[in-house]
Amino acid sequence: MAGNRAVAAHLSVQLSAESDLIDEHTSWGNLAEDDLGRALLARAVRGEHQFVQAVLSELGWRNRDDVSLELTQAASNEQLVAIAGSESGRRLLDRMYDELTEGSLGDDEQTQADRILRVKSQGVDPAQAQQQMLGGKIFPFRSSGITVLDDAPVMAERRERGQIWVKQPTRVLGTSMFREETSTLPTDVFIGGVLLPENEVVGVKFYDLGGEVVYRPALFLIQVANQNDTQTLTKIAEIAGIGLTLGTGALVGLGVEASMAARVLLWADRAAFVLGTIATVINEHRGEIIERFGDSGRQFLRYVDIVQSATAMYGFARLAISMGQIINGFRTSYVNWRAAVRSLESELDDGERVVVQEITQQTEEVLENADNVGNAPRQLPAGEPATIPPERQLGPGQPPTARERLDAARAARAEQARQTEIQEGIARVDRELAAGTHRRRISQEDLDWLNASPRHKEIAYDPDIGTYRVSEARQAIAAEESGVLSGPVARSTAPGTDIMDGAGVAWSVKGTGPSSTVDSTAGLIAGEALAGRPCLGDLRGMSMRDQAGVRTLVTEQLGARPHAEIRFMPPGVERIRAQ
Repeated sequence: MAGNRAVAAHLSVQLSAESDLIDEHTSWGNLAEDDLGRALLARAVRGEHQFVQAVLSELGWRNRDDVSLELTQAASNEQLVAIAGSESGRRLLDRMYDELTEGSLGDDEQTQADRILRVKSQGVDPAQAQQQMLGGKIFPFRSSGITVLDDAPVMAERRERGQIWVKQPTRVLGTSMFREETSTLPTDVFIGGVLLPENEVVGVKFYDLGGEVVYRPALFLIQVANQNDTQTLTKIAEIAGIGLTLGTGALVGLGVEASMAARVLLWADRAAFVLGTIATVINEHRGEIIERFGDSGRQFLRYVDIVQSATAMYGFARLAISMGQIINGFRTSYVNWRAAVRSLESELDDGERVVVQEITQQTEEVLENADNVGNAPRQLPAGEPATIPPERQLGPGQPPTARERLDAARAARAEQARQTEIQEGIARVDRELAAGTHRRRISQEDLDWLNASPRHKEIAYDPDIGTYRVSEARQAIAAEESGVLSGPVARSTAPGTDIMDGAGVAWSVKGTGPSSTVDSTAGLIAGEALAGRPCLGDLRGMSMRDQAGVRTLVTEQLGARPHAEIRFMPPGVERIRAQ
């Protein structure tokens, strides 16, 4: 009997440890949330993450967010990073993020929630994040209201191992307004919901904020689900000017010479500050930019959103050093937008010219600083000799061989011939269209798209048939924008191919039409690959079931025979590598 009492007493102490800690920081019924937050931080830093979770569970719901706020405010960035270094620590951060973003959201709570997201972002490989921002999932979000007929709410919950369960109502899938975003999502999102891994980066398009897209780790969906009023959503979408600031030690770890680290930080801070200014201007004129400049304006805005998100997650320095595809896409979209601006220069009013000039100056400053960061001298990897041996030096000591000079000259002549053929063809077709003598009818919608940017015509003109193929050009640009093909894409003049990617690879493009079937589409794609031509299969006009059916049938038709690479749109359909 005495032994049982001893065991019971022991269990009583263990079971009340959380309550005892809370009682220690409670006086006359008032909880000292700041003191308890600091005490829990000390426990969390020591690795007692489950105990901290248990204390939060023991607290009343009115106190959990306040104690989470005090804990995170007391924590340094280094301490948060250390907590995120273990599975249990990340689950604690997830819990506190949920607590901070539930209910009424204050500025201080948003600041600490952002800190947690940035720390969580460091666990996502930049190369993976880059691909997911360029071609991953985007969830539409539109608040409900008396005057809102087509809303798009998000439901999200934390699950085991850091996974995020997310679901949207079936009606969202059937709403044409959201089709661009829902095409990036698996159908299960609208049926029973899907589980996302904690390190997946997703986008959320905020229709209430003019269509801005914010990219963050999947945990971000918890906050979107927790909040539903426009004022709070504005806080969610706001991105700090500089984002996560890297110290000089972190820059050296990325390969920047120690002597250049301070200068790189200065360039990065300038770029991030200007990015914040660009975002403010663009968000005030987002609808006008899309209406006036069409696809080129829409694509430029898309890359501004991506660059903003990447900066908030990783800091501008790491973006410029490790995420070159995003920077290159940003630059290309800006060049195309500027071409559209020049083509409409005479139609712009004074107010529009001021906005364009401001965005132009700021974007060029961001790109200049990105080049400065990206081109900063790098230190040699560990183990490399301080002096580069002669056989590895580039410069006068290693002139190109005669064969290399001949190949370079041939490539230059071929490119010049390609450009000449395309430009002469464009000029001829445009003359015929103006005179009404062109043999092929082109709709006004397609003409407007062609005239929106010189690049559209350069990609659309097909020398094989001597006219524009607008749908093919749209497919090529969509493949570039989604990251399926590296940019900038261009028209290919190689026999049997249609598009050339940024790496110089020529691709045949095969799409679908009203009479297309799974069998016919698979046969076309497989035939191109078996003929040795890399093929881009655009399956976006098909259901997800048919997309999967096409890929399966193509694989069966290829069998073990040699074939070229096949890539698909949407990017969720897995590519088939060359064999």
